[in-house]
Amino acid sequence: MSMKRTATVGLVVVALGLVGAGAGYAVTHDWASPAASDSAAAASSSTAVSLPPGGQDPIDTTAPVEDSAQPTSGQTIATDTPVVVTSSTVPVVVTYSGWNASLRKVMVGGYVTGVIESGGTCTLTLTHAGTRVTASGPGRPDAATTACGGLTVPGSSLTTGSWKAVLSYASKASTGTSSSVDIDVTP
Repeated sequence: MSMKRTATVGLVVVALGLVGAGAGYAVTHDWASPAASDSAAAASSSTAVSLPPGGQDPIDTTAPVEDSAQPTSGQTIATDTPVVVTSSTVPVVVTYSGWNASLRKVMVGGYVTGVIESGGTCTLTLTHAGTRVTASGPGRPDAATTACGGLTVPGSSLTTGSWKAVLSYASKASTGTSSSVDIDVTP
């Protein structure tokens, strides 16, 4: 068998071995080494497999898994104190707010604590230098609150500067207003 044909057969054997044993890994081999040019060594050489830092197999199904979601007796568990609403006034919380320069709009979201209901309206009010701009959307019930998410005001309705943002909620049974947050609108 010629030297060229033997080297080709050796590469095919190595490639088939990689497909079977090294799927999912980055495979490295020093092809410039003298062993690679020797056809017998190339056909029988072992392949080096690069593992992630720390050397642990990322698909290792034999590694023990801690079940930290199940508390043990006497273990302290962090919980939020439930909000109990005793009047028609409800707390409104802003969870995110800001100017999105790439989309050129103000974005605000939050939730109403103490009520889980549909049919209410969430309103974002922005004020700056005597100008008032609003956007509204439906309040949506979720597992523990009424969500006011995704309210936006386009930049074309705003001027550059610091705007005060307030999120409010109103339904047949409940009303509430958040604290104001500052949002800097830039060109």
